[in-house]
Amino acid sequence: MIQKPFIAAPLQPHVPEALALLVRRSSGKMTERDKNLGIDLLIDTYCGVIDHLLLDLIDEIGRRYDSRQIADARRLTEEVKHKARHYIGWAGGLISAQRLPPVIAHFNGLVHEFEGKQVSGHHVLMPVSIQVAQRSDAILVSLKDGTAKDLAEGIALLSRIVEDLMIPLAIAPKNLLQFNFMVSKPLDGAIALIRSLIIRALAKFGSQIHKDLYPLIGTHLEQFLVLESRG
Repeated sequence: MIQKPFIAAPLQPHVPEALALLVRRSSGKMTERDKNLGIDLLIDTYCGVIDHLLLDLIDEIGRRYDSRQIADARRLTEEVKHKARHYIGWAGGLISAQRLPPVIAHFNGLVHEFEGKQVSGHHVLMPVSIQVAQRSDAILVSLKDGTAKDLAEGIALLSRIVEDLMIPLAIAPKNLLQFNFMVSKPLDGAIALIRSLIIRALAKFGSQIHKDLYPLIGTHLEQFLVLESRG
């Protein structure tokens, strides 16, 4: 188990079993089919994190308020997923199947059975710094109890968390594949673009949120933050 604090996002049911199969196969000669499965699992994991942490919340708010800003936030979030599928697929097409085992091992190390606040089962666990986690917890409490004056600090902190999560989800896998400069440079640009799109979506999301929605936002985001003091 990864040391707390961390962000825990539930996985789609097919991911843990398929990943375990790839782990077993990675001890021998891997095939192109194995590589393609690994790429699909990486995409599913990445998009699943975005769905659970952000898109589900945007959709819940969108069902309550018809807002152009919320619609724009949803569009940007879907664009993030589209870019992830495109660039992960593009990078995967440039490597041989035999270069995949370190990435498989990396993602397998993030997957654990975990009893979450809403969903139990296999989750992807992504570490965050103690300082960020503690401040996040304080902000979530203020959102839930209605004492928060606005979302500015919360959005800024979510943007910081995005920076933390990009390390295990994007930067570490890219580094493990040891791409040459010609491939690494556009991938770095793609990671920066995806990060920018998420931050823009957060800004759109936070710009027109009614204060009576703060408890909903706090309750939703709290379920993913796991601290040493509480699970």
